[in-house]
Amino acid sequence: MDTLLYGRKPVHNAFQYVVLFLAIMLMGAWPCAAAAVAPTDLSCQLLEHPEETIITTPTPKFGWVYNPSFPNDSQTGYQIIVASSQTLAGTGTGDMWDSGLVSNSTSINLPYGGASLQPNTNYFWRVRTMDSSGNLSDFSGIQQFNMAAQLSNPLTTPSVVYQPPQSNSVNCYPLRFVNAAPVLVTNTAPGTWFIDFGQDAFAYATVHLNGNFGGISVQASFGELAAGLAVNSTPPGTVRYGASTFTLTNGDLIYSVRPPSNSGQTISPPSSYGVVLPFR
Repeated sequence: MDTLLYGRKPVHNAFQYVVLFLAIMLMGAWPCAAAAVAPTDLSCQLLEHPEETIITTPTPKFGWVYNPSFPNDSQTGYQIIVASSQTLAGTGTGDMWDSGLVSNSTSINLPYGGASLQPNTNYFWRVRTMDSSGNLSDFSGIQQFNMAAQLSNPLTTPSVVYQPPQSNSVNCYPLRFVNAAPVLVTNTAPGTWFIDFGQDAFAYATVHLNGNFGGISVQASFGELAAGLAVNSTPPGTVRYGASTFTLTNGDLIYSVRPPSNSGQTISPPSSYGVVLPFR
């Protein structure tokens, strides 16, 4: 009997040790409270890249995306700093403005509240947020914004929410074109091609040809899709249509094909861009 009991008891004790060991492992692996997550997607005057333009208002407004630390979390506070150099911003020093910790859930259109911003000067800002458990995040990345030579509030008309810039692309991004490849190119008849650029709203086209085509005249029609893979030449209402003709020459050439300049139908960006046609 003693031998049998002796044989069982170590097994029983071993089971207890295993259970205790597993319990310790589970307790050690139990997740701690998540650290607050830093905000992202900063904006100044609703611009994601204010460094690409200049700001005219002496009190720019800041915004960011709050990133919850856990399910059902929400922002309960923030701290904004604005610095005169990227180095100072990098150390968390707001020599122009340090809002201190503000108990507020707002994360858009927070107005600047520090020392007077100077014309023709670049500034750097960042923000950190507090979650609903009272945990403060690290500071966000740094965003640069540039002040214009003359500072004034761009909202000069009562009750106007947005007032377009008058010149030089202030308070907005500089105008630029980007290449958009067609989503469909199809030969609909001998000598006729239909080219669909999808949902693009403004356009001029470029055609790259290499060969002996000297003297051939080409008509390009700009407009919206009609039935049968064709351009609608008689569109309704405010839908636009335009056609232009260009002549080919021999060689490896890229042709810029632009719609006709019709009063009230086209817009006139800087002359280096030429005429473009809004389809609606």
